[in-house]
Amino acid sequence: MNYDDVENVTTNYMSGRTEHKIKLEKVIDNLLKDQPKYLTEYYYSISAKCEIRTCKEYLSKIKKFLKFLNEDTSKIEVEKITDTDIAKFFKSIERKENKYGDIDDTSFAYRRQYYAILNKFFAFLFNKGYIKINPMDFIECSKKKDKIERHFMDKEDVEAILKGIENGVGWNAMVLRQKDWKTRDKAIILMLITTGVRATALTEINVQDINFQTNEVVVTDKEHEVHTFTMSHELKTALIEWLKDREKLLGGKDIPALFISYKKERLGYQSIRKLTMKYSWFTLGESYSPHKFRASFANMIYGKTGDVYLTANALRHKNVETTMRYLCNDEKKVNKRTVDIMNSIFK
Repeated sequence: MNYDDVENVTTNYMSGRTEHKIKLEKVIDNLLKDQPKYLTEYYYSISAKCEIRTCKEYLSKIKKFLKFLNEDTSKIEVEKITDTDIAKFFKSIERKENKYGDIDDTSFAYRRQYYAILNKFFAFLFNKGYIKINPMDFIECSKKKDKIERHFMDKEDVEAILKGIENGVGWNAMVLRQKDWKTRDKAIILMLITTGVRATALTEINVQDINFQTNEVVVTDKEHEVHTFTMSHELKTALIEWLKDREKLLGGKDIPALFISYKKERLGYQSIRKLTMKYSWFTLGESYSPHKFRASFANMIYGKTGDVYLTANALRHKNVETTMRYLCNDEKKVNKRTVDIMNSIFK
């Protein structure tokens, strides 16, 4: 197939978002299995207004809290949960094991996330009459902030990652396996860094969402927002090369997903995350998540233009304040620009 001549694939497939939603619904069904009735009711109360992935996150964290109280959650008398029980749980999540087996302090943001989720959950229980007193009314949320040192990739870092993909990274078995998939990996990295697309949205892209005539990719993002990204020449070339390899790897199997796994299935978020972390670790000595690629995209745009509104539009942010949280506050650059401005005024 000559992909450069494809105006749009017209096969009527299930959308990547729908496919993803169905899989998450099965995960949620499993999470709710043998759980108290009120947890299922809570899920249905938030399912209409929250993204399915957010619902899963809420339920997972609430279930962790309930299992902290009693491994057999069916035995929990929810009306007897006290603020002390909740405080003990919050104390228990102040530390957790990292990927190396060491114990680290958790971030204040991590703890505040649990507070927000449990606060909503207990408000639901109170409003539904499951409890007469809301124990969260007696718990204060920490106002402490994490000291964050932001590190972002630049052009040289991206080039190093792309070189790593071309040559292979890791031990021999890893390099050998990567060989047949390097066009996929290159296309994924370029898609993330040249469009700033969210990783979850990237996993939901189907082949039919790409139009090589107009150089556009249609993406369904958070809150079902549909966005159109224009492909750079490098990204377009990488996608054409990947689609050729993809066709060979599938061996006639019909699957709509643009990016597929070794198992010939739609690539999921965790696989994208492992991919970005792997290549950045072996080439840069630091692991970068897909979100860090998005933040690096934002800093490249802002660093080149100095236009925060353009950067916000590129990220598809509705609020510039959200964009500001992505940007590196480089004190040296601020000081230099300030001095240059003042020198120009008083010269």
